[in-house]
Amino acid sequence: MSTKIAQDTHRPAVLVFHLSEFFRTFGMLENDISKVVYDSPFYIYDQSYEDAGPKFEEEEEISDEDCTIGFSIIRKIWTEYVGKASTPCFNYIFKIIKYPESDGDFVGPIHGFAPGYTMDSAIETMIKQNFTVISWDEFWNENIIIETESESIGEFYSDKNQGINLLIKANTVDDIAKTSFGGLPVKDYNVPFEWPKCDCGTELQYQGKIKTDIGLEMIFMQNCDDWGNNKVVIVESENLEFVYPGEKQIALRKAQYGARTVTVDGDDYNMARECYPIRRRDILGQISGSPAWLQDDETPKCNCCGEKMRFVAQLEEGPDYETAMNFGGGCGYLFDCPVGKTAKFITQC
Repeated sequence: MSTKIAQDTHRPAVLVFHLSEFFRTFGMLENDISKVVYDSPFYIYDQSYEDAGPKFEEEEEISDEDCTIGFSIIRKIWTEYVGKASTPCFNYIFKIIKYPESDGDFVGPIHGFAPGYTMDSAIETMIKQNFTVISWDEFWNENIIIETESESIGEFYSDKNQGINLLIKANTVDDIAKTSFGGLPVKDYNVPFEWPKCDCGTELQYQGKIKTDIGLEMIFMQNCDDWGNNKVVIVESENLEFVYPGEKQIALRKAQYGARTVTVDGDDYNMARECYPIRRRDILGQISGSPAWLQDDETPKCNCCGEKMRFVAQLEEGPDYETAMNFGGGCGYLFDCPVGKTAKFITQC
């Protein structure tokens, strides 16, 4: 498994390579190629980003013959090789458009080359124009890790989704309405909020929130000996504010951190967690997929409809032992019901 993260989710991506890299992989296409064409950086990206660039304003003027040969080569590389690829980076760079009537797919590329640019200067130009650069070797890597930042875990519920969606610690929390752990829970602006309480009467401790397609699912757990008294509060509003408990020492954790999602190739969560090359405690769990039960399957049923609930997330205790969530050394499991808009949280150890 590759350990390189290819994706910057805030930028579109572009495949960049020299012809020497293509020839090394697939063999020579043309024998009569001028040095200026051979040395030029070639690039391919999705047609939807045509207006965004990249634009190469300082290209070297070349002959009509060189221009014709260069574009002939890049069209052939796209049609016979890159356009037929099935690697993870293909779906990251290119948008696959479905045609329901014909049951067919369409991908539209923009491709070309930049005579007069070195690879370094071409990459610098692309980055300045807000593109993420994917190298030739990265593009063909079947096991590359693709990093994503999903707005909602509902985006992961798709037949096309492959791999295990690991939750990885992010040091900062930049949005009140995103997945995060510790800190303060949220509520509808100017709407009363009743802090969940344990059966013993004390306020439950706020653990964190997961953003899903039905809202922010906020997890509260016992901070006493009344084990298993967990509650999940779902907030759907986009107009949010923080809410404070009556007793901070009991109801709040001494930690706050965000989370990002990294899709890793693997058969199950345990395998993905073993292989992902970072400090183990920075892996916060997984989103969607299937739970990796420590004991027997305990998928809860919805109180509203009586059906088994949807698996949302499996959580580890956290990156810092002293401020970790108390799962008894095990894992927490979040489930919800999109129909009833209810959620439950259980632990196993």
